[in-house]
Amino acid sequence: MLLLGGILGAYLEFKIPGVTWPGVISAICFALFFLGHYLAGLAGWEVVALFILGMVLVLIEILFFAHSTIVFGVVGVFLILASLLWTMVDRYPGQNFFPTGKALAAPLLNMFIAIVGSFIVIALLARYLPRTSIYRRFALMDSNPPGPSLAGEPRHFVTALTLAPGTQGTAITVLRPSGKARFADRIVDVVTEGEFIGPQTPVTVILTDGMRVVVKSAAQA
Repeated sequence: MLLLGGILGAYLEFKIPGVTWPGVISAICFALFFLGHYLAGLAGWEVVALFILGMVLVLIEILFFAHSTIVFGVVGVFLILASLLWTMVDRYPGQNFFPTGKALAAPLLNMFIAIVGSFIVIALLARYLPRTSIYRRFALMDSNPPGPSLAGEPRHFVTALTLAPGTQGTAITVLRPSGKARFADRIVDVVTEGEFIGPQTPVTVILTDGMRVVVKSAAQA
């Protein structure tokens, strides 16, 4: 249950914008998971370090290399799973470093149940969560920055011919990575290359492809 709670909490932390309690719940579940095995003498601090290193690599993948490589993410996930599996293996003094197949059977079954259960719950959440009032409230709170309403503002569908690379504009919503930006008197749907950009930040068009307009912060252009 702790594994299931930790995985679901991490999923909800990324799924619901502007909310931190799922991440807190996930951290508590994983902390209790490792602490319980540590107090039972089944795991040491090295597995915690392995888990944290895996999480750091996954975050690096998401924040900096989401559109270029998957190496950091794959290695990070492998380290996370290895640390969880290692923690659940019963170890005794004098035992070989590598556990036997019999010793791995129960931990592998527990991990399989937790992962399958997480996928089932995540699939249900992905289907029904966006329909709930709680999700819509947090999504709207995070998507609309303080300031005048965009209602009544002109919306223009643009093509690659009307917004050339190098065109300067201003983000009017959070770009995470998609959102809206103003170019002269036009409000345009834009997307970044994984970069998070706040409202009222100057942006520069770096690529246009039909209806798709890719921008980046003007400070980095």
